[in-house]
Amino acid sequence: MRATGRGRSRPLIDEALSAARETKAVEFKEEFDPSDRRSLCETLKDVLAMANSGGGVIVVGVDGQGRPTGGDVRRLLDTDPADLANKLAAFTGRDFDGLVVRSHTKGGKVVATVEVGEAKTPLVPVRPGTYEKERGKQERAFSVGVVYVRHGAKSEPATSHDLERVIERRLREVRAFWLKGVRRVAEAPPDSVVTVEPRPVRIVSEAAGAAPVRITTAPDAPAVALADPDKTHPHRQKELLAAVNARLRPLGAKANGYDVRAALAVQSWERDLVYTWKAEHGPRKYSDAFADWLVKEVSKDRHFLRKTRARWKRMPRG
Repeated sequence: MRATGRGRSRPLIDEALSAARETKAVEFKEEFDPSDRRSLCETLKDVLAMANSGGGVIVVGVDGQGRPTGGDVRRLLDTDPADLANKLAAFTGRDFDGLVVRSHTKGGKVVATVEVGEAKTPLVPVRPGTYEKERGKQERAFSVGVVYVRHGAKSEPATSHDLERVIERRLREVRAFWLKGVRRVAEAPPDSVVTVEPRPVRIVSEAAGAAPVRITTAPDAPAVALADPDKTHPHRQKELLAAVNARLRPLGAKANGYDVRAALAVQSWERDLVYTWKAEHGPRKYSDAFADWLVKEVSKDRHFLRKTRARWKRMPRG
C-alpha cells in the first residue's frame, strides 16, 4: 500500500470496487501513469472535481463497467506519494493531503484506488493541464481559474449553483462545529461555571516536577533559573545524525543535514527550545526530544524525510 493523507471511509471504497457504473463519487480508469503527461492531467481533472464535490474514489485498472482488465497498475502503486502530491500542488499552488493510493485484488487481478478527500476550500488550477494529443497538437484537460466539480459521472466546470452548494456545505460544517460548542454549554449542570482559557503553555522540560512559568518584569516575582542548554540540548548536528541513523538503520532509512534543516523549517521549530537551541556564537544544538520525534515520524511513514524535503523546497524563501 502506498498512502498519503487521510483516506475515505471503508464503505465508500467497497462501494467503488463493487460498482458497475461511474457515479458522482466513483470514477473508472483503465490506467493511470503519473509519469505520463496526458494520463496525469486527465486524472488530476477528476481529482480536482471530486475534491471540490466532497470526495470520492478513482478505481484504476478497470473498464467502463468496473470489470478488472488486468492492466499494469504498478507505475501508479510504485509512485512515491510525495511525488503525486507535488504534481497536484504544481497545478493548484496548494498542498492537498487528501490523497491515498491503495492496492486491491478484484476478480483475481490487481487494481488500484485513488481515494480523494474533500477540499475545505475549492482547489482551483493556477496552471493549465495541457498535453500533446498528437504531434504538434495540444489538448487541455483543465484550464486556469476554473473550479471543477462532479456532475453525475462527469468532471465539468462548476456553475453558479455548484458554487452555492460548495459554500453551503462548508457553512453546514462550521454551523455544526458551533452548535456542538453551544450544546456543551446548554447541557452543563445549572450550577456550572463556563470559562474561556488560553491554550495551555507547553512544558519545555520532561523532567519530573517541571512546571511552566510566565516571564514577567515584576521586581517582586520569584526568580526562576533557566536550564543549562548544554544539558537539555546535548547534540550537535553530527552527533544528532549518528544517534538518529543508528535507530533508523533497521527501517532502511537514513537522514542527513538537509533533512534536519528541512524538518526544522517545515515545523517552524528554528526557535523552539523544545527541539533546538543556538548560541549567539556557537553551533546549533539539538535535544533528545527532536531525535525521538524524527525517528517516530519516519517509523510511521518511511517517506517522511522525502516529503519534508519536498515541502521545504516549495516554501517561499526570504
